[in-house]
Amino acid sequence: MEIQRPFDLLDYCKGKKVSILCLDGSEYEGTLVVFDININLVIDEKKESVFIKGGSVRSIKVKR
Repeated sequence: MEIQRPFDLLDYCKGKKVSILCLDGSEYEGTLVVFDININLVIDEKKESVFIKGGSVRSIKVKR
């Protein structure tokens, strides 16, 4: 997959396990379900789905 824009990378991450680090230090791990232009994210954790507001995201890592 060729990545030319930041959203290409997010699109590549859909359906994969990710680790989201937020500005307040909290961290979420789960499968990236969907994102939007504001980088609002929905991840599916083991017990529940979580909505993370884009402005609070510090980093997104793909888990291997």
